[in-house]
Amino acid sequence: MEISQLAVPSVYFLIFFLGYPSQWLLMHLEPQPLTRNELLVSNVLLVLIWITYTRAVFVDPGRIPRDWAQRLGELGVTGEGMEEEEKGEGEGNSFAAVKSRKWCRKCDAAKPPRAHHCKECKR
Repeated sequence: MEISQLAVPSVYFLIFFLGYPSQWLLMHLEPQPLTRNELLVSNVLLVLIWITYTRAVFVDPGRIPRDWAQRLGELGVTGEGMEEEEKGEGEGNSFAAVKSRKWCRKCDAAKPPRAHHCKECKR
């Protein structure tokens, strides 16, 4: 078993360990324990944390469409708000600013910022 396979179960354990025992501890603290409304709010928030983390882990992140440059042109997106370093060597073309982003050699498609090719789903 690789250490990367322990990441998701470890986060589930941390959510459980930090969420439920802390409620039990707060029930027995002085000067007064948690009220019903406070317990309800904390449990609703804890359930929402479980749901959002589970969705973040298991929902497919999607793909960048192959015709993304054409769609940007149709929407009227220009590269005026981008930094000069992002545009490359001062190119004035608005699509050059967008196309100078990272390119995945494995799938021959544009990569969003902070993205990498997934070994498991092969994209």
